[in-house]
Amino acid sequence: MVVNADERGGGDTVEMLLRMNRRALAVLSLLIVFLGATAMAMALWPDTPLAEWPLRFPLLFPIAVLLAFFSLRFFGGGREFRADAAEVKVILNDDFRRANLLRAQRIALVLILIAQVPLGVLFMRVQPTRAVIGMGGTTIALGVSAVILLFLFFDRE
Repeated sequence: MVVNADERGGGDTVEMLLRMNRRALAVLSLLIVFLGATAMAMALWPDTPLAEWPLRFPLLFPIAVLLAFFSLRFFGGGREFRADAAEVKVILNDDFRRANLLRAQRIALVLILIAQVPLGVLFMRVQPTRAVIGMGGTTIALGVSAVILLFLFFDRE
């Protein structure tokens, strides 16, 4: 498959798809950090606008996700890639990208395990239900954003 995509001039489309993928991962990382900050604010500072926006404007986040998706689609060139396209198979079967993803996952796991003690101390004086929401949301956001950011760091050229 790799040879066929390169022979037909697929190298440019593979690079374009990789660029679109990196942009989408960066936007996804920002959205996840925002949700993690919201969960932390709900636990520590429940009267702030960052903690209250899900109750006041429940459709804000889905609209923001749709706007991000359409802006990525519009500014990303607008080309559709099928799942069975040769360019997609080249990217999915790339051993270097797989190794980078596994390395990012391992480092993110270590970061999450190390972060549990400071998070526990941070949420120690909060009501138990708010502490669970805060620790859970912060842990998930930290883990997913760490995997994405480390993968983008390792996958750069």
